[in-house]
Amino acid sequence: ALAIFDMQLANSDFRKVLKSIHGTEKTKSLPLILITEKDAEQAYSIEGLECGIVDYLDKSVVSSVLPGKAKIYLDLYEKKKKLEFETEKSRLYKDALRVSEKKFREIKVKSEESDKLISSFFSNLSHEIRTSMNAVIGFSNLLGNENISGTEKLEYIKYINNSSTELVNLIDNIIDIAKIDTSSLLRNGESVGSRSNLMDLYAT
Repeated sequence: ALAIFDMQLANSDFRKVLKSIHGTEKTKSLPLILITEKDAEQAYSIEGLECGIVDYLDKSVVSSVLPGKAKIYLDLYEKKKKLEFETEKSRLYKDALRVSEKKFREIKVKSEESDKLISSFFSNLSHEIRTSMNAVIGFSNLLGNENISGTEKLEYIKYINNSSTELVNLIDNIIDIAKIDTSSLLRNGESVGSRSNLMDLYAT
């Protein structure tokens, strides 16, 4: 918080001490208080300021004044440390916020990709269902025609059976996908990627 010296400014070692203190990153801004002889403050003030001295104490009153002076610099030191702590905390918070924003953007992109995939999946699914249903309905209507031959009826019935089987298989696959998807969500939590993988699996 501070350093207190009782040395002569004229002493060649004094400047070496100050250079040593102000030469390190941790103590380069350390406040220096010089204890002086009575009435010597004025004589030392100019040279002392050049050496980094921030305050002087007369030896005749040092015992009564020093505790108060020290408390002032200790309070300033604590406030400085608190400010540094709050600044660092703010920096860490901003860094964490940037990381969160980046993850949010990544999740958003994956979510949009998943939405597109789901939309494409249901579009294909709708097409598959309509194709099979139209075949069942169309050939069923043709069976009502009294002018068709027995061979044609058997062929139409074959088409109806094939289309019905395709529909049943399609519905079974949808149910299986729903079961796997639900199980995955319960086990791992809501995941954007889980449904995408299932849609890819179904598409193949």
